[in-house]
Amino acid sequence: MKHEGLDFEHLVELVSYHVRIDEQLGSFREIKERFIKTDFPAWTILGVGSLARPNLLIEIKAVAAVR
Repeated sequence: MKHEGLDFEHLVELVSYHVRIDEQLGSFREIKERFIKTDFPAWTILGVGSLARPNLLIEIKAVAAVR
């Protein structure tokens, strides 16, 4: 995002996919709150059985826009 002049404040949507969500979500929320200080973006959190590679635990889709 930085190379396009965008930052965390420009996020409008997050979608995160979590393997073993019960073990991760608390820590993940804490880290997110360190970097994203506003009520936005909209955030969809999904627990999944697996991701494309067996060693992956989290996948994140982030959409940013200039307002």
